[in-house]
Amino acid sequence: MFDLPHVADVARARIAEAGLSDRYEAVGGDTFAAVPAGADAYVLKGVIHDWEDAEALAILHNVRAAMRDDGRLLVIERVLPERIDPGDVLTPGRFIHDINMMLNPGGRERTEAEFRDLLTRAGLRLARVVPTPCALAVIEADPA
Repeated sequence: MFDLPHVADVARARIAEAGLSDRYEAVGGDTFAAVPAGADAYVLKGVIHDWEDAEALAILHNVRAAMRDDGRLLVIERVLPERIDPGDVLTPGRFIHDINMMLNPGGRERTEAEFRDLLTRAGLRLARVVPTPCALAVIEADPA
């Protein structure tokens, strides 16, 4: 697990309490500086939507630099539809969340095309988007 140093400290303690220290490692760091290299897969949940494109691209570049050529990236985020379909009960909430992101912490929600563009610019290929029963989707990417 890779997160901010103070979060990794808490995770390390909880991993130890659960008796899982032999299976998990918590590492503290900064995704804007570097990401630990050589993992089979990288998972970013609720990370990319926190940032505008320039910062999101910096994170994705660092993940790509750390990835093996056979590695995978899973981005778990809301994916905005390109258009609103009548009767889609999840769409209004997605757009409300997008407005909230823009007004409060910064960042934003993105469409599949916008994710594809970011991933491409970071040297990654969007392999597929897997919808889930909730408002989130799993965006799978691999090295381009």
